[in-house]
Amino acid sequence: MELTFADAKDFVKAGQPVLTVRQPYALFLVNGSKEYEFRSTDLPRKFFFNEWILIHAGAQLKKELVAVNEESYNYQVQLAKENDLFSCIIGAVQFCDSIPNGGNGCPVINADYKFAWRVFKAVKFREPVRNVKGQLGIWKYKQ
Repeated sequence: MELTFADAKDFVKAGQPVLTVRQPYALFLVNGSKEYEFRSTDLPRKFFFNEWILIHAGAQLKKELVAVNEESYNYQVQLAKENDLFSCIIGAVQFCDSIPNGGNGCPVINADYKFAWRVFKAVKFREPVRNVKGQLGIWKYKQ
């Protein structure tokens, strides 16, 4: 998937679904370099293909290296820190499927997560929407 940039104003609207992901994995998602988002819950079918889900970069780093090489991980951490990409909405993704972790050719990355949400499209915002407090699960954006 190639890196696509967009303006936040074209995507961010009141009521838009949002998913909080810790850095650097939020950057991996919006950069198009993360094929699956692993979660403990199934993704509701209403989100397949037809709805953009905003990606909120959480306030804290995910300090464990999961399914990426150390150099790439360190680079994304550095990028997040240098640009203060925490507690902000940094992009949006569309998902096309939710499959059992390890099913349909999906690698088992972390057995604690039961589902793998497959990324269909991703965009990174040129400027993030800053000072947004995250929540668990998929939540609705309030302006």
